[in-house]
Amino acid sequence: MFPSLSDTSGMPLIFLARMLFFVLTTVIAFAYAWRKGVFRYD
Repeated sequence: MFPSLSDTSGMPLIFLARMLFFVLTTVIAFAYAWRKGVFRYD
């Protein structure tokens, strides 16, 4: 499907690292906002 992402190039690891970085920063931001009380609707 994506010939430029063959196993011989280092690209799959870069894309995996980018995805993990994005997910990790999203989870950290969500946890920070949760602790600050952003999601409380009292």
